[in-house]
Parts: sequence; C-alpha cells; structure tokens
Amino acid sequence: MSTDKEIIQPKLTGKEAEDFVEFFSKKTFLKPWVFRSPKCDDGDEFSDVAVVFKDTIILIEVKGNKFDPNNPQRYLKEAKERHRQLLRSRGIIERKSKKVNFTNEFFSFSTDFSETKKIYLISISTGPGEMEISSGKTDIDYSKLNHEDVGKYLGFFDNNTNIHSFTADEMVFASKHIDTLKDFFWYLDFEKKFLGNEFETKKEGQSIIALVDENREDMISIYLLNYYWDDELNKTGNINLNKIFGSAEIEKADMIMYAGADTRNYLEDDKHYKKIQEEKKISYFWDNLINHVLSEYTYAYKITGDSNERKNIKIDEIKSVLEEMSYTSRLERVEFSEKIKETDEKGLNFRNIFSMADGAETLFSYSRMDYEKFPTPEEQDKKSHQHLYSVWCRIKFGENLKPFKDKIKKALLITRHAHGNQSALSFALSTEILVDENFCRTVGVI
Repeated sequence: MSTDKEIIQPKLTGKEAEDFVEFFSKKTFLKPWVFRSPKCDDGDEFSDVAVVFKDTIILIEVKGNKFDPNNPQRYLKEAKERHRQLLRSRGIIERKSKKVNFTNEFFSFSTDFSETKKIYLISISTGPGEMEISSGKTDIDYSKLNHEDVGKYLGFFDNNTNIHSFTADEMVFASKHIDTLKDFFWYLDFEKKFLGNEFETKKEGQSIIALVDENREDMISIYLLNYYWDDELNKTGNINLNKIFGSAEIEKADMIMYAGADTRNYLEDDKHYKKIQEEKKISYFWDNLINHVLSEYTYAYKITGDSNERKNIKIDEIKSVLEEMSYTSRLERVEFSEKIKETDEKGLNFRNIFSMADGAETLFSYSRMDYEKFPTPEEQDKKSHQHLYSVWCRIKFGENLKPFKDKIKKALLITRHAHGNQSALSFALSTEILVDENFCRTVGVI
C-alpha cells in the first residue's frame, strides 16, 4: 500500500517488461506463433510482441512506469503512447503500407498482411498506476486527469479503438486459466461484447447493463464459469451473453443490472469450475503432442507420392501440421485426448476424430501400430502409409464418416509405432488421396 504522496515504482521496466510479455505469450499461445520486436523494412519497430497465427494477429505493447500521485497525468501520457503505437501498427496492417519481418526460433518471414483478416490490440502496464487511480485514493491529484481519457487509456477496453488494456497481474491470471489460441481469441471477443452490453433484450425498451469494478479477474472468471466449456461456443464461435443470466426470467424486467464483482474470489471453490479443472487435465496430452512435433522436427523426413526416398524436411514444411493441432480449443483437446486414450486402453487400431465446430474441415486420425520388436524406419513408413490410405478409404466409403464426408478436406494423421513401453510417433497432414471402392475393399477397410 502506498503512503501519502509516495511515488510507486513499476514492477518491471524496459527489457524485463518485454521479457515478461514474451514469456506469458509463449505460455498461452505456443512458441512458434510469438515474435519479439518485429521490424518494418525501414527498420522501425512494429510492436513489442506480436502473435501471428494464420489470418489473425495480436499486437502487444508493454511498459512499466512509476506512478506519482502529484503528477498522475504523466502515467496517463505513457498509456496514451502505447495506444498510439498500437494504432500505428494496425494502420500499417490495414493499409498494407509496409512489409514487416517476423523472426523467432522456428520461423522467419516477411509479410505485407494481405492475408490478415482479424487484429487484436493489447496494451499492458507493468506499473500499478491503474489500480491506484481506480481505487479513488485521496492522495492522488485528480484535477490533473481527464476522466474520459482515464477510461479510454486505462480502462479494460476502449470501444472506439478496440484496444484491450491489461495490467501485468491480469495477464498472469488470464494465461493461467485461458491457455489456447482459440480460447483466448474467444475471451477477447467476449470482453468486447460484455463491456459493450451486447445482450439480447427480451422485450422492447428493455435495457441490460453489465458492471465490473476494478478487477478484470472478475470478468475473466465470469467467462470461465459460463463459456469455457460451452458447447455452443465451441461449435459456432458465437458468444451468447444471455447465458450469464442462467434460468433467470429476464423477460419480466424492464432494466437488468448484472454485477460481476468478486467472482474471482469464489472461482477456485466453484463446483462447476472444479469439474472443468479435473476434466481438462487429460487435454495436456494434446499439448504434449504439439511439443513433440516441435522438439523432434529436426529428425523428421518426408516421402513424396512419386518416390519412397526420404528427404529432409524444414520447419516451414510442418507449419501446417502445427497450425491444425494448435487451433483447437481446450474442450476439443479434452475430447481428442480422451478418444486417443480410449483407443490405447481398449487395444483398438485406430480412432478417427472430427471436430463438431462449424467450418471444421480437418479429420484427426490416431492409429496405434504394435510390433513384435521395435520397428525399423522402413517398417514405420509402411505402416504410416497404411494408415494414410485407410483413412481416405473410410472418409470416402465408411458409414461412420458419411455425415461429414463432404466437409472433410484434409486429414491429420498421428501414428504411434509401439513395442512394449517403447514407441515412436509420426505426423502427417494430407489433402485428398484418390481411392476407389475396389482398392479399399482389397485392403480390408470396407
């Protein structure tokens, strides 16, 4: 707690603040998609940290500044500067006015953003000034602050610029509970709708207002309790805000005020969330599969359709595999991991898994191949090819996949080659392979 007129130092500044954001971004979004200090072709820094994933980009600016109760406007000025930089970078993307170079330990590329469709902007403060100002402390000289600017630059979200403003503590809390790309995108969309009161009214003239005090952790907790395991959201991507009201008969009210204060304090004790926490444990098997691809790609190889000769593979060539596996929600990872576990425990040979999400077009197929002795690479190749052709036979002619046949455009294959407690994994992403009914009958698939 501050004493009268005490200058409060930031928790992190400069490089340490950027290190902090980079660390938690990698924890939340996975290392391949996080880029530190990307540069424009003219040498200007584009952003402190950027998350680039398929057609979506998150731009993050971070800074830690001391807070002087006598001169709070200086703290506000630094927040304005973070927003200015974010808007500048978004302008570059929207106008395609510059090429920007992105480099991390996995990928290096330059882009003019012609394929970018969605942009999120996040301003992060590693100083405690926001909480000091929002608490209404009597030692702060509020006469030097423009209160409209305080809400715009230090509030949770600014509707005019679509910038989310986080504190360091809020970022830590968010990354602890929301740790996939898809879920974090959904949370940011929820935050925008929630703070914009985009509820569905039940009668003409009805008004609904959502309130949260100075703790964003309450808003994150509301999301977790109502949407983290929501089937509708995981299928459609649509956030129905009215689910917050549960069974309340809101059609009878002319005005509804929803207060989310203190939700964070009972999150960990909530029975529903405890169940979620228990159920999600198995999903980290999927995360381990992604990390396996990352750690073992230097040993990977490819075999083309016109030759069985092994060829070295580059990380760029397995990017599509990483993208498909990374763009799964936490709930989807629970489902996929449970089905893989069931396949192993029941001694089944394979399991095909197709997401129920709208727009899904990739079938995930897991196959376990058991051997009397540990297989040679050539034996693994042969079995992986069998897996590949059996999958496309089942897609084309199998009864179980008949409802999804026209939706499936790709198949991502995970093949486990097992001997006792030893195993090797192979991954492949395949577009359609032409197979006919006679061939599939010959290989015993139909």
